[in-house]
Amino acid sequence: MNPKQLLETINKSQTIHFIGIGGISMSSLAIYSKNHNKVVTGSDTKPTEITSRLESLNISVFYEHESKNVQNKDIVVYSHAIDINNPELVAAKASGATVVTRAQFLGAIMLNSKNRIGVSGCHGKSTTTAMISSALENTNKDPFIMCGAYIPSINGCHKEGNGPFVFEACEYKDSFLSFSPNVSVILNVGYDHVDYFKDINQVKTSFAKFAKLSSEEGGSVIVNADDKNAMDATKDEFAILFGINNESDYTASNIKIDNGYASFDVLKFEEPFINIHLSIPGYHNIYNALAAITVLDLCGLSKEEIENEINNFTGISRRFECIGKINGACTYLDYAHHPSEIVETIKTAQSMTSGKIITIFEPHTYSRTKRLYSDFINAFKNANVKIFTDIYPARETDTLGTSSQKLANAANGFYAKDYKSAYEKVKNIATSNDIVLILGAGPIEKIKEYIEEK
Repeated sequence: MNPKQLLETINKSQTIHFIGIGGISMSSLAIYSKNHNKVVTGSDTKPTEITSRLESLNISVFYEHESKNVQNKDIVVYSHAIDINNPELVAAKASGATVVTRAQFLGAIMLNSKNRIGVSGCHGKSTTTAMISSALENTNKDPFIMCGAYIPSINGCHKEGNGPFVFEACEYKDSFLSFSPNVSVILNVGYDHVDYFKDINQVKTSFAKFAKLSSEEGGSVIVNADDKNAMDATKDEFAILFGINNESDYTASNIKIDNGYASFDVLKFEEPFINIHLSIPGYHNIYNALAAITVLDLCGLSKEEIENEINNFTGISRRFECIGKINGACTYLDYAHHPSEIVETIKTAQSMTSGKIITIFEPHTYSRTKRLYSDFINAFKNANVKIFTDIYPARETDTLGTSSQKLANAANGFYAKDYKSAYEKVKNIATSNDIVLILGAGPIEKIKEYIEEK
């Protein structure tokens, strides 16, 4: 079933069930469906803030995966985190219901919008999506937003509008190939999702296919000129380039870093364009800002509007998010779970203090930890204190013989058996001049419960 046919099916359907409804993107699709007068149900493993919000919207959520939950459903949607032997998924396929992935569902509903902007890359997708979305929202362009993180300016992860459809395009299991962007942004291309991609060449091939989705429709492909893998993936495309070091159409120059925050001039085709003073820290956010600036210029925002919106963007949840203090040490929560992300996050912290950098890290999946083991050890070399909690398995089971205890030993760090133990370790070490980084894509954010100085 192609996206257009699926959209027709969605429009005709009355009942939709989401397996794994507690995920950020899945919950947004569930709310979208509820807003379009569908009877919506879903299942997940346990109650969370997200499922509580869904239930407050009269969406029924089941906390056991049982075949009876999908009886008499027109459409059943599942994420790639769901095992193929999940009883609901097996029953749905046998029932005659239309069974689709999260990406296929999203790819269908975006066809309701004329302009579709997909932000891809192994790192920085959520921040850049939010930058673009917030700017379009604040300049009355009425965007339809689907982001993978909470955006304070819209008080959520998604918002329905009649303007450009701005969405995160995740590469995992080639999800982004189910989408139909007019504008494809490629921030960077690296090796991740090792349970699916066998090597970097397979990753580059997938990103090349994603770029073609826009170019074949006469749209725009926007690429980081400083990222060799991204340039390799798009070598056959006519791309609009952004960058710092290599020749590009939108270039950051005269870069200055003050206490972690970057200011720079933007040149458009080598001519002065705008001046930026970022309100979010980190050198890597220069690239995210350049990508957003390029998109917003294509969308027709004035120079003054672009400059104002990028300068005033203050970030999203779990992206160097200040969550309080421990013994006076500023404490930040960050989604970093890949070695290259961890390196940049620690580097950002170093630019903000002369004190110790203390990290608490929850590795995400056994396969990633095992395959990138040496990279993880090296990623923490500039942290002064390294604390590792147990690996968050997500969709996996431990069959690879790796552990956080081993990682801690190899990295000259400490192993903490739970979040409270990790917090107590920091409590015994941190001083007011230090920075504490809580890193990971899993439920490690729960450590916030122990932080007294909010």
